[in-house]
Amino acid sequence: MNLDSILPSALASKSRLRNSITIAVVGAGVSGAIAARTLVDHGLSVHVFEKSRGVGGRMATRRYDGFEFDHGAQYFTARHPVFGRYLRSWEQQRIVECWDGQIVAFDGNSGDSGANWECRPTPVMDRYVATSRMPDLCKHLLRQVNVTLEATVATVKQDGDGYRLMDSAGVELGKFDCVILAIPAPQAIPLAVDYPEMTSELAKITFDPCWCGMYHFERAFDVPWQGAFVNGGAIRWLSRNTSKPGRQSSGESIVVHASPDWSLEHFEKPAELVASLLLDELWRIVRIDQQIPVFMTAHRWRYSIPSKGVEGCLTNRARTMIACGDWARGSRVEGAFLSGYSAAGIVLGTTEHP
Repeated sequence: MNLDSILPSALASKSRLRNSITIAVVGAGVSGAIAARTLVDHGLSVHVFEKSRGVGGRMATRRYDGFEFDHGAQYFTARHPVFGRYLRSWEQQRIVECWDGQIVAFDGNSGDSGANWECRPTPVMDRYVATSRMPDLCKHLLRQVNVTLEATVATVKQDGDGYRLMDSAGVELGKFDCVILAIPAPQAIPLAVDYPEMTSELAKITFDPCWCGMYHFERAFDVPWQGAFVNGGAIRWLSRNTSKPGRQSSGESIVVHASPDWSLEHFEKPAELVASLLLDELWRIVRIDQQIPVFMTAHRWRYSIPSKGVEGCLTNRARTMIACGDWARGSRVEGAFLSGYSAAGIVLGTTEHP
């Protein structure tokens, strides 16, 4: 679905919208947050339901004993003009800042301890992070929006011309005219079960998992880079989290993202073991004096990068149930934003005739 073909005419219907229309947004990541923000700004009644304790989705930051790690999305870029306009506004408000660290690439092999990893620079580009924690962008988008946290939407049942949402205990969460599912495609399937035209497409979307290792060291790493792509072996990405704007700067906090194949192979392993194995892999690539980490842990992202996705959004025939997410545009933060923005555009263009 083409964003540019939807939004101009959809947003032009603003003056004809009926304020009584209600929308439920399931998921408070970037897609859900921008969908909710856009609809609220156009006078609609929106309620966001998020199963976690906080908003952000994979725009995530973990804090442990004074250490912090951006363990989900590492940064974002802007290519689409719509996202670029928002980004400039956020930058002016200091919601986001440019991470101007040196990003390199390591080229090696499958992890042989004797591998000679070659380090080379990558093309310079503007990379942005939220200040000072990644979820802060979603918090900004959801200001003055009705959000219920720790609310797992288990069923969405059509009731007349609307939908009733129920949690896992069978407690009703409300009735709404339209539902936006801003969650991973596999989680959206049981909620859209009444619409095979949606679920058949959602079922085609597959994800690669990702294990993330998080480590804090007393001494900063003596290396000339702040982030690194890794081509070959167990690791895909390394980040010196303390180099990002607004992050705490004592010592060194390192984030390691494992490759999809390695993550799948070790998918069911305990987090403690995964953290230890990835630490060994880290030292094989970063040839500096080893330190014993003050703290280390690992987190498993079951739905990390879509190995197969779609463009735009998916809807039922009535366009009253919409599925969106980063799986629609290649897993990037910008893609998640554009998909959620498209979902809002669909609502704005169709609620005139609910």
